[in-house]
Amino acid sequence: MHCSPSGGVALAALLALGACGTPAPVDMGAPFTPPRSTWLTGAKPTKPMGAACPVRFGAFIDTRSDPHEMGEIGLRPIHAADPSAWARSGFEALGRDPRIVVADPSASDAVVLEVEILKAYMLALPTTKSVNLVFRVHYSGRGGDTARVYRGVDTDMNWNSGSDETQSSFNRALAQVVEAVDTDIVARCGS
Repeated sequence: MHCSPSGGVALAALLALGACGTPAPVDMGAPFTPPRSTWLTGAKPTKPMGAACPVRFGAFIDTRSDPHEMGEIGLRPIHAADPSAWARSGFEALGRDPRIVVADPSASDAVVLEVEILKAYMLALPTTKSVNLVFRVHYSGRGGDTARVYRGVDTDMNWNSGSDETQSSFNRALAQVVEAVDTDIVARCGS
């Protein structure tokens, strides 16, 4: 069999296109990591509160149409195996605040949180990336029943479209949400 030069070029082009197929996704599998070691640990009450406020968690629900899709970075899709578990790990960090204690499920005087993930995605351009999170938190138990919507945003340089910087951006945005929830819990328990 004889290969012509143009046939070799065509074969090389097809192989190159095959190598440029769908880029491997960025997997977000790590639990939440606080932005710094002292995050929420140095919180001081604005007025005496007495004992730490007990908080317990109900369901964490992802209401998005595709709960595994988290946007893209550098033309790579971002995939999360369990976004609800990641969110829960962030909210459980409320226990770092000395004014709050994460209580066991039987605590009757606790503030109960049920969390819905409404939006969670990253948009990326060649030089920047932006994470956008929207959560609805339903409060019940101590302080009565109510619901609030919280947003977290992290916009930063896109250095190399890597997994670590992607996870860090999502963690910083979630930290903003958790800080706002922390403030509201302390207000509920202090009133």
